[in-house]
Amino acid sequence: MVLGKDGTRIWDLKTMTQIQDRPASAGIRGATTAIAWTNLDDEPGEMFFFGTVMGYLVGWRKVSGQHCFHETFCKRVVEPSEITALAFDAVSNRFAVSNRNGIVQVYDLASSAEPRKVISISVRNFLPKSLLFGVMRGNERELLAFGHSDGKIRTITGNLDIDNRLEQWEVGVHIGDAAIDTRRATVCIDDIHSGGIIYRLDDHQRVKALAVPSTTQEKRPRQVRFVDDSKAIVIGSDHGIVYIFDRRNGQITDKLVLGGKDWVQTLATTECENIPTIITAKSGDGLPDNDIIVWQKVVDRGRSDPSASETLLSLVLLATLVYAYQHWDVLMTVLKQRAVDLN
Repeated sequence: MVLGKDGTRIWDLKTMTQIQDRPASAGIRGATTAIAWTNLDDEPGEMFFFGTVMGYLVGWRKVSGQHCFHETFCKRVVEPSEITALAFDAVSNRFAVSNRNGIVQVYDLASSAEPRKVISISVRNFLPKSLLFGVMRGNERELLAFGHSDGKIRTITGNLDIDNRLEQWEVGVHIGDAAIDTRRATVCIDDIHSGGIIYRLDDHQRVKALAVPSTTQEKRPRQVRFVDDSKAIVIGSDHGIVYIFDRRNGQITDKLVLGGKDWVQTLATTECENIPTIITAKSGDGLPDNDIIVWQKVVDRGRSDPSASETLLSLVLLATLVYAYQHWDVLMTVLKQRAVDLN
């Protein structure tokens, strides 16, 4: 998936080819600024939503059995302005959208129907830079809204038409982006001045800092993502390199060099045929041909799983000990006879 002034374009990662037939170009909707894929097990065809600089929210669905998409939904969010973030929650079949005017809305994605708005709030003097569905709180999943300028993360829960609760916690940095690992209840944010910072969701404690080298005084947001079953964290930079950090020790384990000294703000992570995959591109106006580069983890499929080998060895040793215990008298007789023979 590619976002930008030309609108939204789609690539098939299995064949590494672009899907030429798309429902629409940018037009009056403006450049594409945010996107979220949905995963509906009971629905045919993949689907995603994207937002634009002019405040439009658009849905495209893959035509079943065909290599193309069709448009299923288009509306302009209230108080139109640039769509800054989108998020989807597969558990509740809901997606969230925010814009530059501080509007945050949540929609219920009913089966084969137009999305139904269930929450709509306006937070003044707040620029939501990222939206993430977090952990379960009781019988509902919280929505986290990350503020770019004020260093605050707002937690949205409940039916706000009835129960207007809006909790917040401060991290005290300019937030460029955020990624979440709900299984481990951790979130990693991009501090545009220093790099990634990992926090725990349960007590909001800061766990670890991931320092990203910088070569310029200008600070811009960088996208940050978990990859490889959240064992690693990927962060862009201002000098043509994507850094991969070990989540546990915070050390840089690899560098993906795109070349040149351009900003690398655009990246995504996924698994393609069970192989951890990173998609990167440079960012900025006036760039010449801007390649989209796909990286995959080198996996030695011929190598046996060390944990499986250790488990098998343990079982063999255990079986040997059990046999020896059950046939102790026989073993002692054999050993004594061997000793006589040696003498």
